[in-house]
Parts: sequence; structure tokens; C-alpha cells
Amino acid sequence: MKLRKFTKKGLKIFENHYISVIDETTRPGDFDVSRYYTDEFSRVIDNGIDLPEGPFETRYELGNQLVPALDSFMSNDRDVEMWSWLGCYYFNTIFTTPNGDLKLGELANIVLNPSSWRKFRHKVFGPAYFVYAYGSSSECILNTHPQTAGEIYENFSGRVTLISIPVLDIMKKVCWDEQRNDWKRGTKGRGPKSFNELLKLLRQLAHNNMVIDCETSESQNALIEKFPENQRP
Repeated sequence: MKLRKFTKKGLKIFENHYISVIDETTRPGDFDVSRYYTDEFSRVIDNGIDLPEGPFETRYELGNQLVPALDSFMSNDRDVEMWSWLGCYYFNTIFTTPNGDLKLGELANIVLNPSSWRKFRHKVFGPAYFVYAYGSSSECILNTHPQTAGEIYENFSGRVTLISIPVLDIMKKVCWDEQRNDWKRGTKGRGPKSFNELLKLLRQLAHNNMVIDCETSESQNALIEKFPENQRP
């Protein structure tokens, strides 16, 4: 499929369609999105782009394949018609649960809301942006199924002024379980509460410009050694 974007009329019709289905049930048996791939509702904006088809096992995989395909269009981070159409195109990817059920979410999940942090609620823009901005360092917060944002992602996306590659790398060093390829849970007190406490600590260190200067693994490890004892790996 070539890269398209909604016309303004097409986006309005799609919004009304989506909202009407949400009002009925968040688990519809069917939702026909293919009609929005036509010239009646959208238009091609680049014939040279072939969108990746998937399947995508994780949100990182979705973002990692989409970013190079979009190339310069990734800078259009406020293009509501383009990102909303991409949400429509990947509809089944972002709304099909691991069990195979179709489960819709709030409108911002599929129609980009460019205001503040809410744009990261978009289930296509969010993963793509984090891969675009932070590269492979973002994999640890995008390790969930494409339908599921997850608590860790929600924690990070609500603190975009804090996020940097060093912050993500330090969080992974401290809170990541390499064997499970997932965040540590309930081990040595590293449940969600301690994760949030570590974010508070990193926010303060970022304010002091300590974290953002730690670009190498050695400097990150040196900073971790200065953490309070209960926050060390």
C-alpha cells in the first residue's frame, strides 16, 4: 500500500464512524476500514513509499519498520490526516489483542491528537516517534504487543521532557531482566512503585544535567553507582 492521508471530509466521516462503533461496543465483530483506502476518503501523498505489511510482534517492530519507510514524512508529527490514516491502515494490527479479539480504544488511539503528550496515545504515531527519536534504546519501552501500550510506556510517554537515550539506557540497566526480555516485576522491590521512584530520581538528575551527559556505558554505570542503595541493580 502507498502512503495516503485522509481528506478533511474523509477524516470527519471516519471519526463519526469510529465513535459510533465505540458507543455501541468496544469489541465489535467487524469494522470495515478498506473503504478508507480509496480516493473517496483519502489521497496518495507519496507513490514511492510502500508501507510495511507486518505482522509485527511488538510495538518496536512496528515502529522500526515504519520509520525507514516513511523517511522524511516522520518529521510531520502534527499531520493529523496522515497519522490518522496510518492508524486506519494498521487498524487490525493495533486493535487486535494477543487472543485475537478486536478491542477498540479511545479516539486518540487512532485519530492523532497533536496537543501535548496525548499524541503519544496514538497507537501508530507513538511507537514510530519513539523509534525515530531514540532508536534501539526505545525497544525496552515498546516491547509489548502492538495492541497494548503497557504501564511502562504510559509512564514514559507522560514524561517526554525527561526522556533521552541515556535515561532509557540507564532505566534498562537498572530495571530490565535480560533473561525474560522484560521489565523486572516484584523482584527485590522493583515493582511499579520502585520504577516510578527511579523515574523521580532520574528527573532530578536530568534537571541537574547529570543524566544527559552520560552517553557512554561507562559513564552510565558510574552514575548508577551513586544511586541510593535500594535503586541499584
